[in-house]
Amino acid sequence: MKSNRILFIVSIVLAVMLYFWTGSLLALVGALFLGGLMLFLALGVLATRWLTEIDISVPASCTVGGDAFIVLRLRRGLPVSAALITFDIASTSATFRSVERHVASIAMNTRHNAEIRIPLNADYYGRTEVTMDRCWCEDPLGLFRCSLALSMHQSCVVYPAAMTLATNVKHVPLSRAFGETYDESRSGSDVDEVFDVREFQAGDHLASVHWKLSSKFDVMMSRQFSHPVDFELIVASVAALSDASGSALEPPLLNGVAAVSEAISSDFVQQGFSHNYALPVNGELVSVMVDGVEAMDEVSELLLDAPLSKRYAESVACLMSSEVSTRFTKCVLVTPVFDEHLWAQLSFELDLSVVLVTAGSGVQQIGGNYDLVVVDVEDTEGHERCISL
Repeated sequence: MKSNRILFIVSIVLAVMLYFWTGSLLALVGALFLGGLMLFLALGVLATRWLTEIDISVPASCTVGGDAFIVLRLRRGLPVSAALITFDIASTSATFRSVERHVASIAMNTRHNAEIRIPLNADYYGRTEVTMDRCWCEDPLGLFRCSLALSMHQSCVVYPAAMTLATNVKHVPLSRAFGETYDESRSGSDVDEVFDVREFQAGDHLASVHWKLSSKFDVMMSRQFSHPVDFELIVASVAALSDASGSALEPPLLNGVAAVSEAISSDFVQQGFSHNYALPVNGELVSVMVDGVEAMDEVSELLLDAPLSKRYAESVACLMSSEVSTRFTKCVLVTPVFDEHLWAQLSFELDLSVVLVTAGSGVQQIGGNYDLVVVDVEDTEGHERCISL
């Protein structure tokens, strides 16, 4: 911009000097034309700045792969485009730790271009923050620029693609004390047999509260029933931005992991299976107790707001440090990474079912010492699939 302005000024000065030296009317006309053009462009930029008002809107939500747009709507402006308006917009995905910038120069007027749509990347599930801190108008030749008092910060929630999975749970190690069935053939499964009482902790079911002791000690006390009655089922979604070798995992695959894990949890709710849903978040395994349809909202919030680990090893470390085998008797592990070492280790400690999510492999199921099911996210589109866990 500065160089163009200097070039115009030098051209005007040279034209004026040429007129005084030679008396050429052509030089005078050229100087007046260039000066008038600069004045016209400057007035156009100022008029655009003073008279332009723009509304910016972002869809509140959409689905992965759907059409989403940042809509710029001219609320007040000129009937002709006197200057270009430039928008510097940033889209930040907290889940995928990515920032995408959109710098668009648009000629807007009330007659033809009163509404402009800029595509919003909906390839990543999660919450996307759309911000604009800079906006300015300038003439087409880049001589003058003025900032517009326009800023924006809005959120767009991108939901994983809806997936229908029907699950057949072969072993249900859930407590009858919490309204579920349990293995009556195992010792210590009598719900009346309490082996410990401790203070109520986050994640404990309200049915385990010992109300008489709670009133006596003025603090909520929780009963610990015999094993495995107070143990439950957990759905753990273990993914990361890169696999065990450090190669980046493609967004469709990670979107598939989110969709599959949420679909499994939703189907468990439909069958009445109380369970925990867990994700690695910032170095620890964060879990949500899912004991009804209303709790699925908490699952969605956790899934959409949790940033993915940068490396697969970090997610595995969160899972192992959580001592999942001492808190649960059955784990459904949803992952995009083939990791026989981890699966073998977990299968020695608890009843393990692995759901390996792939994209375009065409594989449906392979055998192993543990339940291992392969779900191809491309193959499950548009129809229901039944898996045994």
